[in-house]
Amino acid sequence: MLYHWMVAGMLFSAGQLHAQTQPLFDQYQFNQMIFNPAYCGSRQALETSFFLHRQSVRMDGAPSTESLTAHMPLFNDKVGLGIKAFHDNIGVTNKEYFAIDYAYRMHLNNDLVFSIGLEGSITNYNVRYTDLEAYATGDPAFSGNESFWVPNAGAGIYFAGAKYYIGLSSLGLLAQDAYTGEIPDTSVVSFEQIRHIYLTTGFLIDITDKVALKPSFLLKLSEYTPAQLDANLGVVFNNTFMLGGGYRTNGSVSVTGEYILHAGNGIKDHEFGLGYSFNTMLGNASTYFGPSHEVYIVYRFYNQHPDIKNPRFF
Repeated sequence: MLYHWMVAGMLFSAGQLHAQTQPLFDQYQFNQMIFNPAYCGSRQALETSFFLHRQSVRMDGAPSTESLTAHMPLFNDKVGLGIKAFHDNIGVTNKEYFAIDYAYRMHLNNDLVFSIGLEGSITNYNVRYTDLEAYATGDPAFSGNESFWVPNAGAGIYFAGAKYYIGLSSLGLLAQDAYTGEIPDTSVVSFEQIRHIYLTTGFLIDITDKVALKPSFLLKLSEYTPAQLDANLGVVFNNTFMLGGGYRTNGSVSVTGEYILHAGNGIKDHEFGLGYSFNTMLGNASTYFGPSHEVYIVYRFYNQHPDIKNPRFF
């Protein structure tokens, strides 16, 4: 109830609503294609993955996100091609995001690959005014819905070796406004598409033949939000199971686990993985917002590279 009044105030008093920022997942390091088109094709096989994220589950109308991606290498691993779809929901607002990614991959030697990626996307924004509670019954401002489509673009670079990577990317390059009314100056609310910049890096440190450490970092920059840093550390056991934790500078911590059943474990021509992350705010905020939950599922087809032993954790 309180959340609905807050949304109504933003919509009809402020006159403008900034669109939700690009989705960011706790287990982003397992599929960086969600924010970097240069990553597509990097897994040396056709890979499909699914994210299910539920944010601050105690808050009415809190963000929820689902994503589906697929990407693969082509032309002797010189090109990567991928598609992705997101669904974002915050209260009475919805966002559907569809994109095609392309990457040109340059093999510097047997282990090092440098790729440049481009993305073309289209987003549908939808506001369900009828779900809001009006001060007066029959208020025409609350009697309809708004829906519109807006194109955009993204770009990125990605450099990866056998045990490390670094990436730089940006989504929402056009950074344009999208209005719900036919005439921008008279429209009730507008969504402003915000440019986002992502810098990522990570590496593997072998401790023994069966144990390795995996530190990873993500820095996100955008115009209307403070810079945000994700710092994560995972422990990989026998190239199959990873358990780790992370800290985000918005004041939250997470615990993540992922299990990968790969070809070496007896499955021919494919790999299946399942991950889960639990995230909670520090301090009193956790009491009001509650924890966040995230499930990650990946399925990869090994039709040309059955000898890959440890591709998923990097």
